[in-house]
Amino acid sequence: MKKRKIYYLTFLILVLVLLFSCATQQDLSQQQLELKSLQARMNRLEREVNKLKQESKSKVSEATILAEIDNLKTEIKMLSNSVDEYKDLITRQNREWEDFRSNIEQRISNLEAKKVPQ
Repeated sequence: MKKRKIYYLTFLILVLVLLFSCATQQDLSQQQLELKSLQARMNRLEREVNKLKQESKSKVSEATILAEIDNLKTEIKMLSNSVDEYKDLITRQNREWEDFRSNIEQRISNLEAKKVPQ
């Protein structure tokens, strides 16, 4: 009778181990599927993050370039105004110089005219 109980007990343990091992295989398969799904999702999210990083760099870059363009436009306008002021100054000085030269020539002519009668 003891031998029989041991056989039944062994048989029962064997059946339980087989049942649980089948469930474990199924659980393992399920776990592997979930793992693959999570890895695929993680890869997709990493790609999205990289894409967003590139877009943000591009936008920062674009904003920086636009700000620099505005600064350059302002500088160009200031330089253009300075050039115009210098043009006016040079034109005025040329006019004054021409007036001075004309005045000197007139004086020389007057002096020469006075000197001629001698």
